Amino acid sequence: MIFRLRVQCVVHDFMLSSLGRPNVTKDGHEVRSCKVADKTGSINLSVWDEPGILLQPGDILRISKAYVSVWKNCLTLYMGMLSFK
Repeated sequence: MIFRLRVQCVVHDFMLSSLGRPNVTKDGHEVRSCKVADKTGSINLSVWDEPGILLQPGDILRISKAYVSVWKNCLTLYMGMLSFK
């Protein structure tokens, strides 16, 4: 079962707790896996292209226009260029 939820109006603040190395797709895009957390828990975050280059552990992120899906049996938050506020 694929679970995918898009919520466009939610804006949430997270702290970036860890940042993975970039993986390059066959189309030349850089994708980084990270872990973000708030006071209620943590979730994996997948960041594509330029925003991933700018991030550092400890950064506070305000994220909107993102969606959640299951990847490799793990709940993951996906975002793109327009997800940062």
